[in-house]
Amino acid sequence: MNSMISQELKKILPAILYAVIGSTAFIMMRLSLSLDILSHGGGPKETGIFLAMTTICPTLLSIKYGKLIDRIGTRIPVSVCLCILLLGCILSILFPCEDYGVSLVYVFASILGLGIMGVQLSARYLVGALSSKKNRMTNFAWLALGFSASGILAPLTSGYAIDHLGYSYTYFIASIFVALSLLLFLFSDIPGNQSEKKISNKSTPSNEKRKLHPDLKRILTISAVISMAWDLQAFMLPVYGKFVGLSATQIGWLVGVFYVATLVVRFCIPIITKLLSEWKCLTFTLIIATICYFVIPFCSNYSLLLITVFILGLGLGISNPNILSILFSLADKDRVGEVIGIRTTIANGCHFILPLSYGTMIAVVGASGVFFSLATILGLTAFVSATQISRQKRKDQ
Repeated sequence: MNSMISQELKKILPAILYAVIGSTAFIMMRLSLSLDILSHGGGPKETGIFLAMTTICPTLLSIKYGKLIDRIGTRIPVSVCLCILLLGCILSILFPCEDYGVSLVYVFASILGLGIMGVQLSARYLVGALSSKKNRMTNFAWLALGFSASGILAPLTSGYAIDHLGYSYTYFIASIFVALSLLLFLFSDIPGNQSEKKISNKSTPSNEKRKLHPDLKRILTISAVISMAWDLQAFMLPVYGKFVGLSATQIGWLVGVFYVATLVVRFCIPIITKLLSEWKCLTFTLIIATICYFVIPFCSNYSLLLITVFILGLGLGISNPNILSILFSLADKDRVGEVIGIRTTIANGCHFILPLSYGTMIAVVGASGVFFSLATILGLTAFVSATQISRQKRKDQ
C-alpha cells in the first residue's frame, strides 16, 4: 500500500508543484493589489469590486474549461492560462495604480482570475485522475497542503516586499513565480494527457444529456457556502486589518496564520477521516466557521485576532479534500472536468456577488455586520447539513 501511495505521489507531484507556485503568485497579486487600492484612494467598495472581478471569468468559463480538458487534456489549456496569469502580473507593473487609478486594476483582476482558473481546476483534475479510489482522499490532501503552503508564503512575501520594496517590485516577484510555474509544467513529464484523451473519446452527445448524480446537488451547494467563507477572509482580513490600523506586514501575518492552520489540519486528515465521515467533516467545518465569524468583530487586540483566524483556518482547512473526493466518486469518468467546472462556477458566482454586496454593506452596517451576515448563512447551512446526515442514517438503517 505504501508503495502504491509513493508511486502515485511521484506521478502527481509535478502537478501539485506547478499549481502551488502559480497559486502563490495569484495570492500575492490579489493581496497586494487590494492593499494598493486601499493605499491610493480606494475603499472597501473598490476592494470588493476588485475581488469580484477576479472571479468573473471563472464564473462564466469554468464549465466550458472543464469540458475542454475532458476532451483534449490539460497541457495546452494550462500553458495558455499560465501565460495569461503572467500577463496580469506584467500589466500591473507597467500601469501602476498610483499613476493610472483604480479602474484599470479591475481589468488586471479579470485577467488574473482567468489565468488562475485554469491552473487550479486542471491541478484538481490531474490529481483526481491520477489517483486510485483508495488513495484519492490522501492525494487531494497533499494538493490542499500545497495550496496551504502557498497561502502562507504569498501574504508574508507580499507584506515584506510592499513595506520594504514597494508595490511594483512585489508584482515583479509574483511574475517570477508564474514564470517558474510555466517552466515546470512545460518541462515536467506529467502523466494523464493521453488517458484523458481516451476518456474524452468515449464522450458522445448522449453523454452530455445525462443528468448528474442527485447527491451532487447537495455537495455542490455546501461547497459553494464553504467557498464563500474562504473568500470572505481574503476580502475582509485586509480591509478589517486596515480599519484597525494594522501594517501591511501585520496583515500579511494575519492571512498567513490562516493558511498555517489549514496546513496543520491537513496533515491530520488521514487520522480525522478515520474518526469522522466526509459529511460529518463538512458539518464540522461549517460550525467552526460560524463561531469564528461571529467572534472576529469582538477581538479587541491583534493576538486575539490571530488566534481566532487560526481556529477559522483549522475548520475550513479540512473541507476541500473531502469535497473533491466526494465529487470524483459521484461524477462520471468522462465528465469529471465538467463537474469540477460546475463547482468552480457556483463558488465563484457567490464570490462575485458577495464582495460587491459586502463592500457596500460595510458603509451601511459596518464590518461587524458583514461578519455576522456570513456567520448566519454558515450556521443555517450547518443545520441543513446535520439534518441531511440524520436522514442518511435513517436510510442506511
